[in-house]
Amino acid sequence: MKTTTIILSLFLVFLGNAQQPFEKGRVIDSIPITAAPDETFALYLPKTFDPEILSSIVYIFEPAGRGAVGIRPFIAASEAHGHILVCSNSIRNGSYNDNFDKTDRWFNQVFSTFKIGDNQVYLAGFSGGARLATTIAVLTDKIAGVIACGASFSQNQAHTPTDQKFSFVGVCGNKDMNFNEMFRAQEYLDKTGFTNTLITYSGDHSWPPSEELINAFNWLAVQAHHKEYVTKTDAALLDGYHKSYRHAMHTKQPLLSKERLSRTIASYGSLFKTDSLLSKLDSLQTSKLYRTAVKARNSAFEKESKLTSMFLTRFNQEYLDPKKADLKWWKREIQKIDKKSSVGHTEVAYLTARIKFKVFAAAYERTQFAIPKATPQQIQYCKSLRTVIYPPKKR
Repeated sequence: MKTTTIILSLFLVFLGNAQQPFEKGRVIDSIPITAAPDETFALYLPKTFDPEILSSIVYIFEPAGRGAVGIRPFIAASEAHGHILVCSNSIRNGSYNDNFDKTDRWFNQVFSTFKIGDNQVYLAGFSGGARLATTIAVLTDKIAGVIACGASFSQNQAHTPTDQKFSFVGVCGNKDMNFNEMFRAQEYLDKTGFTNTLITYSGDHSWPPSEELINAFNWLAVQAHHKEYVTKTDAALLDGYHKSYRHAMHTKQPLLSKERLSRTIASYGSLFKTDSLLSKLDSLQTSKLYRTAVKARNSAFEKESKLTSMFLTRFNQEYLDPKKADLKWWKREIQKIDKKSSVGHTEVAYLTARIKFKVFAAAYERTQFAIPKATPQQIQYCKSLRTVIYPPKKR
């Protein structure tokens, strides 16, 4: 594919070229692409940035092309790990081929401006931007790692990771509409032996909190050490191990504890003795509290799958023929799941939030990206349905 060959050539041609001066420690919102001045990107240089030293870099894909918005959650991680941050203002959800072309020009510009170390290129994205980031990593072999927030892979099978070319970390809130998807992606990657982890937290479909992105980069830093991309000192590794352990012990939620303990053991088990952690993990997984939590989440995933299928099938039918739409039906069904979430288990509340946002997002996307373009009647139907799902707050 075109993107693969062009991006590979950029690593060879532009590595180490002359650099322009940019202010450190500040988001620079709009830097034009020389080859296409109407295309721009945002930039953040960590305060420790040295133009004479090979740097690591994170290319960030923001689904609405908001460069500064995409960069801000990563600033703390940038300062902690020394990564350059860049986020396009021109690449957004839409045609992959168009975005590949824009990415080529963007990579070209950045690699001609900064000295980037080999195996020091990371990609990150949110939602559709996460799918695009993963796709680009799959189509090249020069990406060290991907941070996919709120989504995993594109629907194109050719974009699904198969060979171990990079490390993959998913980051997703428990009320995110793609929460279930991220677990399925993890199961797939685990079966293929692909180096990956999934970081979950309390949140919805939005950019993750900066602390979760720091955790993601901490994990990627250990993977880079294992692959000998970089060499971390024993002191730095021990500090990372202690931080990961404290993070695992910081929560009383059994599912989060299991996730974090497992990640700590997998990351540091070959470097330090983790017998005590293995014992804690074994005790946790055999506890009634943990088994109950697993059962509740699995049950929620099953219910979510059935309800999502029912709602999206109904939506697709009514979208095709808005005259037959029954918004009263939607109101009744939404009220049903809202009522269950208010009196049921916490997992029921999470699945309700995920389902409602899935339908809302589907209605929104049809008004923006539908091919063929949505008719006025279809647009009005989508707007009305979104109002049913999230009624305007009374003033």
